[in-house]
Amino acid sequence: MPDSTPLDPADVAASCLGVLADYGYVRQPEPLRIVELSFEFDAVFAGPGDHHALVLLVDQPAGNLDAVQRRLTSLAIALSRSGSRRPVAVVLVAPPLDSQALEALRPLARLVVVAREGQTPETVAEALRVFRPLNMDDLDAPRPGAVKELRLALGDAADNKAEKRLLSAAPDGEEAVDRAFRELLAEALSGPAPSAS
Repeated sequence: MPDSTPLDPADVAASCLGVLADYGYVRQPEPLRIVELSFEFDAVFAGPGDHHALVLLVDQPAGNLDAVQRRLTSLAIALSRSGSRRPVAVVLVAPPLDSQALEALRPLARLVVVAREGQTPETVAEALRVFRPLNMDDLDAPRPGAVKELRLALGDAADNKAEKRLLSAAPDGEEAVDRAFRELLAEALSGPAPSAS
């Protein structure tokens, strides 16, 4: 059952850390070092799993983002000079912010803002859902049959002899449908069969 207990604003960042760890991100040693330079963030994660995307947590109790912008700009330059292509995302835990201040950060990294006020563990997890890895089990869920859908779309037209042959080939896959279509085309081009007299 989802946890809807209100969080103290000072605990929202810690809740973000827990969610990222649950999603398979691994906390990295700090400070973050790129090309002999050190960068201080509230937390640095890599992942998910064996992927190397960087997720930086910035807990910003005040509304001024100038220092954050300078750090991210320096990091972007260092990553560029090192030839790194690692994706970088920033989880910014902050009070309501001016949209212009946020727009200045967006070119520097993928930005996910989590409000400091009015959060529950459930809303924090929802805000960070973009970091959740795909669940391959969900992708293997049963899908409606294409033949059934095609029959519904064709309606009475599915009674045509050619369409029946294509529909009967459909469960065997694309190659079977292609073969049935070629056979129908060859039959149509050869004309009607001579009648036996």
